[in-house]
Amino acid sequence: MKCELKQIGEIITGSTPSTSKIENYSEMGSPWVTPTDINTPTISETQKRLSKAGEMISRMVPKGTILVTSIASIGKNTMLTVRGSFNQQINGVIPNKENDSYFLLVMSEIWSRKMKYFASSGTMPIVNKTEFKEMEFYFSKDKIEQTKIGEFFKHLDNLITVNEHKLFNSILSS
Repeated sequence: MKCELKQIGEIITGSTPSTSKIENYSEMGSPWVTPTDINTPTISETQKRLSKAGEMISRMVPKGTILVTSIASIGKNTMLTVRGSFNQQINGVIPNKENDSYFLLVMSEIWSRKMKYFASSGTMPIVNKTEFKEMEFYFSKDKIEQTKIGEFFKHLDNLITVNEHKLFNSILSS
């Protein structure tokens, strides 16, 4: 079925609590994602973390939120595995209960390619929130099917991670 992103969940642009106020950040706080943190399919740890004060003034989202960069490094994507927040260079998709988060993470690869195409026409690569939420794509509305596809790719991602660690450890030990 063809639909727009805004039909599969709530679209949110991130925010940045003032970095000059150290009380907004804490080593033990909630993850606050920036584009440089997005290097893996899922994310729960970040370089900067929000304190309770920082959470109060940021846009906190639940676990399962899909994050996609929309300025400069267009189309990097990940899924939050914990409650967290992100900066304004990122758009988040909080899936409706009718949609599987991991399936949408897999679909976000398609969004990324479209975003890179849209953004390439300007001098500063950017896809604004309106363009993002109106992007069209095809996907299954059947949640059971979504879940099966999501679980398949989650299993593949886990296998890749395990094998990367094995390879890394064998290189270190030789």
